[in-house]
Amino acid sequence: EYANAVFAADFDRAYQLVDHHSTQRGKSDDYAGVLAMADASLLLECDEEAEEGFRLAQRLIRHSDDQLRVVSCRNTGWQALLRDRYAAAASCFARMAEDDGATWTQQVEGLIGLALVHHQLGQQDAADEALQAAREAASGSSDRGWLATIDLIIYEFAVQAGIRCSNRLMEHAFWQSAEMGATLLANHGGRNGWSPTASQEAAMSALIQRRAEYLGLLRRMADGDRAAIDPLLAILNHSRKLGSRLLMQTKVEVLLAALTGEQYDVAGRVFDQICNRETTYGARRWN
Repeated sequence: EYANAVFAADFDRAYQLVDHHSTQRGKSDDYAGVLAMADASLLLECDEEAEEGFRLAQRLIRHSDDQLRVVSCRNTGWQALLRDRYAAAASCFARMAEDDGATWTQQVEGLIGLALVHHQLGQQDAADEALQAAREAASGSSDRGWLATIDLIIYEFAVQAGIRCSNRLMEHAFWQSAEMGATLLANHGGRNGWSPTASQEAAMSALIQRRAEYLGLLRRMADGDRAAIDPLLAILNHSRKLGSRLLMQTKVEVLLAALTGEQYDVAGRVFDQICNRETTYGARRWN
């Protein structure tokens, strides 16, 4: 039920389902519930509660020094990434992926985290290599959800790079981005969007489906399709419920897509929202 709530992007509900674990203080080896509670807190941007939850989860790991080491790297890595501490995040995720004591799911998670760090820094070749390694690690499993997630991230990178490397942005004197884009996008769905295989589609959660649809709308807006405007603005409005980090990220992505598609009226509206004081999340480095 917790997983269903997370996949539905209902993070408040997810937290409610695991909140009772916050009072757990015994020597239980079952730390998964506490870890889930901390993850939900992190998604809700309750950083202090998340940090306390991660510490509690680590104290409850009594059965394995290997798991304590891996989980510690995992928790620190995600916290560092959300705080824009990319060197620390990369180090944690790399150790997690290479640790012999990690399960295959932990190794895949570490590689995905490493790919996200590289992408955020514009190191797209390294990001692609990490995702390919994650795909190989997950390919032997019957859990098709991991493969669907990895392929969605590949498409995400392609769309974001395609927008940032568009001629309209690259011609600007002060714009710099990694040199990829059109070729990368063509290799991963192009302007028609991401098309999962039948097995992936069966394993896809509502969260993955919505993200794929959102990326398709971004691509259409960047191509000048004004029919994508209203759905994207509706997504922006919904993002207000998911916290300031995701809201700011979505605004920047929609703004860049609008500029790329020469839809300057939309770009102006979103830019005004970014400058509005209601956006409490500060400046950060954007790929």
